[in-house]
Amino acid sequence: WGIYVPYLLGGEGAYAIHGNDQCDRIRDLNLDGLGILRLQEVQRFTGLRRLCVRFNQLTTLEDLSSLVTLEELFAENNCLTSLRGIETMTRLTRLDADCNKLTVLPDLCPLELLS
Repeated sequence: WGIYVPYLLGGEGAYAIHGNDQCDRIRDLNLDGLGILRLQEVQRFTGLRRLCVRFNQLTTLEDLSSLVTLEELFAENNCLTSLRGIETMTRLTRLDADCNKLTVLPDLCPLELLS
């Protein structure tokens, strides 16, 4: 079995990711505009540095709390009401969450690199 990843930045076509061996080697992942509701499978990509999940139906980012190497997160145009989960991403330097329904912000003090 594998994860079907429609778009990987820096490559063309579709890829099937089998097992966890390859997941931790992927650095950039683009899942824009796929109608995604949850991101629980993305937590397997523990080496991610850049994640794009724009134009989906996401209501939470809590599934991403294990992505501690993430440096850039683009989550515009979803249905997010909270940014809970990003407080563990201490390497995060860029966060885009425009055009959501945010009502709850976590303590962002641990995110010293975020500008």
